Amino acid sequence: MNLEMIEAGWLSLLPPLIAITLALISKEVYSSLFLGVLTGMGVYCFLTGGNVLQAVTYAFDMIAAKIGENGYMIIFLVLLGSLVVVVTRSGGSNAYGQWAGKRIKNKVSAKLATALLGLLIFVDDGFNCLTVGTVMRPITDKCRISREKLAYLLDATAAPICIIAPISSWAVAVAPLTSVKMTGTSCSRTSSVISTISRALASLPASSSMLARRFSPNALAKYWKPS
Repeated sequence: MNLEMIEAGWLSLLPPLIAITLALISKEVYSSLFLGVLTGMGVYCFLTGGNVLQAVTYAFDMIAAKIGENGYMIIFLVLLGSLVVVVTRSGGSNAYGQWAGKRIKNKVSAKLATALLGLLIFVDDGFNCLTVGTVMRPITDKCRISREKLAYLLDATAAPICIIAPISSWAVAVAPLTSVKMTGTSCSRTSSVISTISRALASLPASSSMLARRFSPNALAKYWKPS
């Protein structure tokens, strides 16, 4: 579907505001996003002389088109989510929690284990968050670490590490965009991804600052005091 660009002014703020507000109130993302899209199409049809029926039709047409364009990504995410459910239902998370619970005794070791797992699972940022979050949540709860702190550790070791890893879903997505011609010949996609690691101005500071702040000598001294 091809829709002409229009100038909506302040009305362009309505769709995201409605979607975010409904998501915060209802804790239900999909319905909130759908109503946000429907509101956006309603604003478009209102300004172009359309009606409510056209807005609903346009909304479903756009959703169907986007699902078709991102079919592989949707299947990939569904498979990742299914894998996490299998690991949880089969007892893998509980088994790891019992094993780690005998060795992780304080907040520092719990946060360090979370960060190390986040560094090791770099295949995909979404898979990283789902897996590490599912496995480490019972342990961090036991060590009285807030869910917000756990979310920060996951975020600082998911996408920042995934985007600088040559073998990851990010590398597959970024490689076609970063392949440039060097000395008259096109460099390989792998070398082009590796060449961007030193320029990952958001990834490297995010992960390094997290490790420096959470596991510095001063931070460790608060928990491990000499006898």
